[in-house]
Amino acid sequence: LESLNCMFDLIGALAFLGLGIWFVSLGRINLGELTALYTLYGVFRNVFLDIGQYLPQIMNCIANAEKIFEFLDMEEEPEQWKFKTFRENKDNIVCTPANNPILSVQNISFAYNKDKKILENFSMEIEKGSFVAITGESGCGKSTLAKLLLGFYPLEKGTIIINGKTYSDLTLKEIREQISYVPQEPYLYKTTIAENISYGKYGATRNDIIEAAKAANAHDFIMKMEKGYDTELKEHGAGLSIGQRQLIAFARTMVSMPKILILDEATSSIDTHTEILVQKGIEALLSGRTSFVIAHRLSTIQNADRIFVIDKGGILEQGTPGELMGQKGAYYHLYMAQFAGLQ
Repeated sequence: LESLNCMFDLIGALAFLGLGIWFVSLGRINLGELTALYTLYGVFRNVFLDIGQYLPQIMNCIANAEKIFEFLDMEEEPEQWKFKTFRENKDNIVCTPANNPILSVQNISFAYNKDKKILENFSMEIEKGSFVAITGESGCGKSTLAKLLLGFYPLEKGTIIINGKTYSDLTLKEIREQISYVPQEPYLYKTTIAENISYGKYGATRNDIIEAAKAANAHDFIMKMEKGYDTELKEHGAGLSIGQRQLIAFARTMVSMPKILILDEATSSIDTHTEILVQKGIEALLSGRTSFVIAHRLSTIQNADRIFVIDKGGILEQGTPGELMGQKGAYYHLYMAQFAGLQ
């Protein structure tokens, strides 16, 4: 674009001077008038050349404005979804009943569109204080299940019970106060590290922030930064490694001290060394809490109390890692594909 601007600038200047010299030779204008006209042309020339640079920026601004107004025009999320209660066909529940369930999912079904069900008559129970893992092929409904547990979408049918209360009896705020969520790609804001961590808990003190960072194994690398916890981050945490961003996100989760923790592929984008640090942080976080880990990387869930293998919207297999390996079913083949290169 810049090269084209220079070329047209040169052609225009030569054409103007050529035409001006011709008029001077004919006696229509004198040399002083030509000089004045060329100076005026130079002023307007820069303005018109800048238009070529500003047009793409203007189009980007218009596109961004459309997205902003589209977001602003969206209906505000209700305080409480009108969750339906569906208790028919209890015999279809394939999960093993937990002795002390903190979370019970009963025959839920959900689809983003009518053409394809993501989850259908899906049931599971999670015991209080247990480490439960969800795995399976891409698109089987793992992340959708996490979104439903957080109340991002209303259920088509079925019910979810948390701490003995159905979702229909709770507001979304009450549901989310009991659950913390760590996504695959955490979002960090353009502010200090301390403030980014404090967003996990309203009124978090400096000591809360530091203790959470230590538990997440983020304290050491934070203290090596120029201003420590007062280091200003760029948007999205640019300048930090993926592992460092994820550790800060873990610290943000830890400061909230959740009863239930959902990790959605939270270690899939980090290197093995950082994963070891995160695993140590997870062990501290999971103490006395119920954890719900969604993972493709099976090394993350080798210490799980129970693993659920999801396929086509339902539970295909469940059991401890040892039990599933002994069955030599879907989990066994996933494990062998990752660790032994076998199908």
